[in-house]
Amino acid sequence: MKPIELNGPEGSNPLGFLCALGVLRALSNAWPEAEVKMSWQQTGAAWRPLLCADQPDLNGKDEEEAKEAIVNALYVELKKMNGHPALVEQFKSKDEQEAWKQWKDTTKIPATEFCEYADRIQKSASSIDRQWVDFVAAIGCEAIRQKGKDKSTYISDTDLRTINGAGRQSFFPTLRDLASSVGESHLQEAIFGKWQYKDEGLGFRWDPMDIRQHAYQWGDPSSESVKSVWGANLLAVEGMLLFPTMPSGMRLQTTGFSQTQPRTRNEKVFFTWPIWQEAFVSQDVVRSVLAFEELQKDKPDRLKLAKYGVAEIFRSERIVFDKYQRRNFTPAQPV
Repeated sequence: MKPIELNGPEGSNPLGFLCALGVLRALSNAWPEAEVKMSWQQTGAAWRPLLCADQPDLNGKDEEEAKEAIVNALYVELKKMNGHPALVEQFKSKDEQEAWKQWKDTTKIPATEFCEYADRIQKSASSIDRQWVDFVAAIGCEAIRQKGKDKSTYISDTDLRTINGAGRQSFFPTLRDLASSVGESHLQEAIFGKWQYKDEGLGFRWDPMDIRQHAYQWGDPSSESVKSVWGANLLAVEGMLLFPTMPSGMRLQTTGFSQTQPRTRNEKVFFTWPIWQEAFVSQDVVRSVLAFEELQKDKPDRLKLAKYGVAEIFRSERIVFDKYQRRNFTPAQPV
């Protein structure tokens, strides 16, 4: 297949980068024999992903037909997320199904329940089916536990978490609503169109455009509806699964994140990601590249990273911006 540019996601936007990785991961699952790979190219001032795949269904098709086939394959694959998270029909009883559905936010998952669920998912996983194992690893870890105000013990969750139930936004309900609402037109816009920001709500605040601080608004942003790009947000959840969490000392670390002055009120949290050029790589290679230790240094050695094909490095600060303790990412800067 001739490489196709995805001119929707933009590499300097955290949501755009996660969306692009979501396309790579979802298509890799949909076409396991196709060797789906991705690279990036600079188009004007923007970095756009390039996709290629050795997929027989695309042979002999022109670019528009290939794009339609890609969108259709993504739609079918992502519809497997209906009822997400994750395979509620595998629970043995209705009580267990309801317990899972009651989980609203990654900040309020009981550690013992999460441990039992993770153990069950791990036993059902295989080398060719790791969808829900990756999901569990990306959400958080029960090894590093947090005490709630109710004195219950909860897991520590991913640094990619930006909504926590405050301000009428909850992670799992948003994910379930997106999984059931996103259609092919939403995916078409997310990966091949100009983002219009016309969809009502249902976003994860991974886009710097989501920052709605009072000082920069004509009116009260809390009383205005938030617009998002549904398709990009759903694909970004797939991309999130390439950023697992793991215990590090007394805290939980998320791939791609670094902190300054840890465990203090002045702590700053940064999300750093690479843009690679020329070489087309699979999702397994991407998973390794995202974990390069060099990326998290204050001043990464660009010459060292260039040997691995890294052409650009972007960094965004994760900030808390309102009384609800909601998080957002600032516009990214090259480092």
